[in-house]
Amino acid sequence: MTQLSPFWPHFLTTLQHRPYVFVFLFFFLVFGLIQLGPKRTLLFLISGWSIAFASEVSSIRNGFPYGDYQYVYENLKGELLLWGVPLWDSLSYTFLAYASYSTALLFRFSSLKTLMLSSLLMMGLDVIIDPLTALGDQWFLGRIYYYPHGGLYFAVPLSNFAGWALVAFCIVGAYQIIEKRLASTPSPPETLKNYLGFLLYSGVFLFNWSITLYLKLYSLALMDLGLFILLLFFLKNRLLPTKF
Repeated sequence: MTQLSPFWPHFLTTLQHRPYVFVFLFFFLVFGLIQLGPKRTLLFLISGWSIAFASEVSSIRNGFPYGDYQYVYENLKGELLLWGVPLWDSLSYTFLAYASYSTALLFRFSSLKTLMLSSLLMMGLDVIIDPLTALGDQWFLGRIYYYPHGGLYFAVPLSNFAGWALVAFCIVGAYQIIEKRLASTPSPPETLKNYLGFLLYSGVFLFNWSITLYLKLYSLALMDLGLFILLLFFLKNRLLPTKF
């Protein structure tokens, strides 16, 4: 009898250890199917994951684009790794990029401004996520990586945030190019489905913010809340004048 590939045991272990990632990924797929359609959702997933995966492979080897960081592989035993990168980590970029891009679309900017805002919004998510995940040994994430030289923002280097903005720019920019090559479609009417990405963006924020509060990291929680309120303020000012 042919021995089964080790892919599935590692994948199941990853699913068991990181269920929250796959829950967010599931909502991305559902929301994407509703908002973008199956072809565009699949292309976003493939292109986004490919760019994110390449960025992490590069960064753990030469420090670009996120700066110097290292995975703690003994705490990732049994999980699915590709070239030293956890599958779930690079997959998470896809739903974070979609949530950021879909939220940026609500501002009804030009393609270039939407691209820039998407990059800023995704970097904003990392400002919320990374200081928390760097403390993974204090919650169920576990200590999966570390920054050998520390950093200025809650022990996270600023190069990491710049790297996230760059990778978000590449993911969303690649999708915009793909979108232009597909058959043009009329602009969708203003319906609730336009807000699905923002709903996912809010869900990611609330998930991480609740853990921050649980760990009693109140200064970090306050900074995170301030960033989200700022987004809500600008979004309200952009949308309300045209709707009321």
